Amino acid sequence: MKVSSWIHHRSPPWAEWAKTVMDGIHYCMKHQFGQKYETIESIHQFRQFWYTYTTETKNHAHAKRIIFGHTHWQAVHYLKDDELWINPGSTSNRPTRQKEDRSQDAHYITITDGQIHIKSVDYDVTPIIQAAKQENLPSYWR
Repeated sequence: MKVSSWIHHRSPPWAEWAKTVMDGIHYCMKHQFGQKYETIESIHQFRQFWYTYTTETKNHAHAKRIIFGHTHWQAVHYLKDDELWINPGSTSNRPTRQKEDRSQDAHYITITDGQIHIKSVDYDVTPIIQAAKQENLPSYWR
């Protein structure tokens, strides 16, 4: 098993997207798909996104995975056996997440030897909410 951490594969803060290979699987990472909270629903959308944000031609036959967030909805969505997208979820207590997922768990994924593991951990958001109230942040933080 090759062990590597996200720090080795994350995109620099100024990058719009990043591409990497882990365990022989090709990944493209971008903050969001679309303009709002859309998700990739077809193999056509997937491939169009992939070839827009990678330098590959359509002749590459390797496994492809897109990782994006923005919606905060934790999911793994298979379009084909070797073409899928992953959303690790959110570690925050954001209003967009609350509408669909009232849990206050921190969501994340791990990928070990190509296997995707969906995970979450419970944590107390009370200190965050108290700090938001003290700073007079918008009401959705309270």
